[in-house]
Amino acid sequence: MDRRNFLRSAAGGMAAFAAGTRWARSLRANPYGLPVGLQLYTLREQLPKGVAGTLKRVAEIGYKEVEVYDLYGLTAKQFAQLLKDSGLAAPSGHYETKHIKGSWPKCIADAQELGMKYMVNAILERREGTTWAEYRQLVPLFNTAGEQTQKAGIQFCYHNHNFEFTKFEDTTAYDFSLRNWTRSSCGLKWTASG
Repeated sequence: MDRRNFLRSAAGGMAAFAAGTRWARSLRANPYGLPVGLQLYTLREQLPKGVAGTLKRVAEIGYKEVEVYDLYGLTAKQFAQLLKDSGLAAPSGHYETKHIKGSWPKCIADAQELGMKYMVNAILERREGTTWAEYRQLVPLFNTAGEQTQKAGIQFCYHNHNFEFTKFEDTTAYDFSLRNWTRSSCGLKWTASG
C-alpha cells in the first residue's frame, strides 16, 4: 500500500469510528430519556451464528432493550439468561398469526419467562387479509389472543403495514379495526361488526 492510500484508509477509518461513537452516545442521550431498543429481526442473519456474542455486541453498542423475534433453538429460560448476562431486557416480542393459531399458550409462557410486557402480532400470513371476509375472520382470533395475554399480564398488540389501508366497500381494513377494537388495561380486543 502506498502512502496516499494508507492515509486515505486511515482517515476513512477515523471518520467511521467518530461517527460510530457519536451514534452510540446518541443512544444514551435520546430526548425522551427512555431506553432505545432494537428489533432482533434486524439481526436475523447474525443471531443463528452466535446468539450470545450477538446479544453482547448489541449491548456494547449501547442498546438496553430488544424486541425478540426468535429464540434460535434455545429455551426461553436460556435466552432470558443470555439477555440478562448482556444487560439487555426484552419488553416485547414479535409473533405471527400461525403462533396464535398453534402454540399461543407456549408463546405466552415463554414471553412471561422473558419478562415481556407486549406480544405483537407482527404480520399476517401471506394468504390472510387479502379479502374483506378474511379481515373480519381475524376478529375472533385476535379477541382470544388478547384475552389470553391479558390473563398473563401481557398486552397484545398489532403491528400494521400498508396493506391494512386497502379499500373494502366504504372503508379500509385499518379503519374497520380501529372502529371495532375495544381496549382494556392489558389486552387488545376486537369486536366483529360492520
